[in-house]
Amino acid sequence: MLDIVVPNGNEAELIEMAYRLGYKQLLFLYRKPTPAPTTQLPVKTLSGVLLSKPTQAYKNTITAAASSEQDREYLEHNPPTIMHDFETIQQPDLMHERTSGLNQVLCKLAAGRTKIYFSFSNILALSGIKRARMLGRIMQNTFLCRKYGVQMGIASFATHPYQMRPPHDLKSYFLQMGMRDDEVKKAFTLNTPA
Repeated sequence: MLDIVVPNGNEAELIEMAYRLGYKQLLFLYRKPTPAPTTQLPVKTLSGVLLSKPTQAYKNTITAAASSEQDREYLEHNPPTIMHDFETIQQPDLMHERTSGLNQVLCKLAAGRTKIYFSFSNILALSGIKRARMLGRIMQNTFLCRKYGVQMGIASFATHPYQMRPPHDLKSYFLQMGMRDDEVKKAFTLNTPA
């Protein structure tokens, strides 16, 4: 079981919470290459880099990119290990479809190269109609990823320990969102670079 977090000097608290919730691995995403924090708890810590532009490239490093207007450039030039936050696009939905940030072109580019992650902290941050809109976008992106063979992942992307949730809660939630049981089982693993 893997969770992904974005620390803000609170690595020890995030590791402690991950241990309490039952995670075996914890991936920390930083703005620049940083060694993974050490711990006495039985939680394996990994370190990754949050990319800020498509031309950045790191060998033998886990890389992550948040969705932006440069998604295609990221996927064509130096595909990151992880891409996330497609659902947070600020464009309004169309009459008969969601503007979910993901499309068939991006899915074909990501297939077999990049894992698309859904962030639970984004869901927690919203309420009412905004949360309903995001859930609809997640459901559409799940369908697109399945159709084009893109690996999907689920993580908290927490910046604070209280934003983290147990893996069984996340599994149940995304099963209700339309993911299949086999997809949910694979969603908590990460193929790390050599």
